[in-house]
Amino acid sequence: MDQSLEPLRKLVAVYAFLMNVITTVAFIYASPYYWKQEYHNSAFTGHAWIQELIHGYP
Repeated sequence: MDQSLEPLRKLVAVYAFLMNVITTVAFIYASPYYWKQEYHNSAFTGHAWIQELIHGYP
């Protein structure tokens, strides 16, 4: 192994690790905007909505 390339290989490994961490953090941060789950999607309002919450979906 060429000794002159060893520092460059370490630098590339550190750079790749940092890019992996930054990408992972960005995906975790942005995930609520991509994987939305519907809620409050009932057609009922008022008393009927409360009854649906208490008794569940038909």
